[in-house]
Amino acid sequence: MAALRKRCDSQLEKRWLEAVDKFVLHPPSDAQYLIESCSTKPDFFYREHNAAIYIDGPPHDEADQIRADEVITRRLMESGYIVVRFHHKADWSEVFHRSSGHIRGAIRMIGADLSKPGTLIHARAASG
Repeated sequence: MAALRKRCDSQLEKRWLEAVDKFVLHPPSDAQYLIESCSTKPDFFYREHNAAIYIDGPPHDEADQIRADEVITRRLMESGYIVVRFHHKADWSEVFHRSSGHIRGAIRMIGADLSKPGTLIHARAASG
């Protein structure tokens, strides 16, 4: 986990790793992993599931960045990757709370199955 923390580009990413550790979830295999074929570098990557994890901070709330993220997400999904985005305002503890000790449990919590390539999952803040 220390090696992953060193590769984090933001405090938000470190906070996500702390949540993974706190809830005893399977850590990602890589941080800042370049997927050349899709011209993107997800914050974290699970090689065993071909899953790209993005920790979206406040810059991802801007209209231009939202559109850029949508293009990246579509490109990844069309290539068979699973894309998981954790929004900075989302309640990550709720997502992780009922997981089964593996990131797969956390993903299922928010309504997807890692066995299906081309899946998009958003952990977004509740509106209201």
